[in-house]
Amino acid sequence: MDMKWTRSRVLKLTFISLLIGIAVLSLIPPSSGIELGPYDKLNHLMAYYVLSLNLGLLSLSVKKWIIGALMCVLYGVAIEFFQGFVPGRDPSAFDAAVNALGIGLGMLSIVLFQQFRS
Repeated sequence: MDMKWTRSRVLKLTFISLLIGIAVLSLIPPSSGIELGPYDKLNHLMAYYVLSLNLGLLSLSVKKWIIGALMCVLYGVAIEFFQGFVPGRDPSAFDAAVNALGIGLGMLSIVLFQQFRS
C-alpha cells in the first residue's frame, strides 16, 4: 500500500488532529492539572480560526467548504453542550459564539488571501 504524503492527505490528517485536540482540551476536567491560561476566549478564537484555515486549505469546492464550515460551527456548539457533562465545566453560549467567530474569521482570511493572490 502506497502511503504517499500528499498535501491533501497531510491537511486532512491535520484537520482530524485539530478536531481531536480541541475535543480533548475542551472536555478534560479542570481538576486534570492541565492549565490553559487566563485567555479562555482567545484560546477558543484561535483554535477554531486555525481549524477553519485548515479546512480552507483543503481546496474544496465552495459548496463543500461552506458545508464544512457550518459543520465546524455545529462541532463547536456540540463541544460546548458536552462540557455540561464534565465535572467542573459548564456549557457557554458565549464560547460557542466565539468558536463561530473564529471559523468566520478563518473563512474571511482564506477569501481575502485568494483575492490577494489573483
